[in-house]
Amino acid sequence: MHRTSILALNSAITWRRNLQMTDLVIGRKSVTLGEGGSATAFAALSLMSIFVAANAYTPEYAFHALLFAVMSAAAVFAIVHRYFGRENVLPALETDDGKPNYNMGPVKFATVAAVGTGSDRGRGRGGS
Repeated sequence: MHRTSILALNSAITWRRNLQMTDLVIGRKSVTLGEGGSATAFAALSLMSIFVAANAYTPEYAFHALLFAVMSAAAVFAIVHRYFGRENVLPALETDDGKPNYNMGPVKFATVAAVGTGSDRGRGRGGS
């Protein structure tokens, strides 16, 4: 045997000797309603898009249906990948100071964009 493989085997045996049952964290991870529902919906959309692409009359329509199928499958992969990457315990819904535990940046941007683009609607259309 090579010296590096002997050292690796020795460290693995030492680690195993030092491992105790109290060091193990046994927890069951469950799929949240959002993860399971989204993954199921995207999987159904992917299958439906493949069916639509197979029955499309024009190649352009088939291309876009296949594009939907590929992107839906990618969404399912991303959801499952994120599920396996997260910890067993879900993050808290609120931070320590009582604020919601989510990123407010996109919400603020969308609010400003909606107000900015919709503020001139209705002007110049008869009435008062």
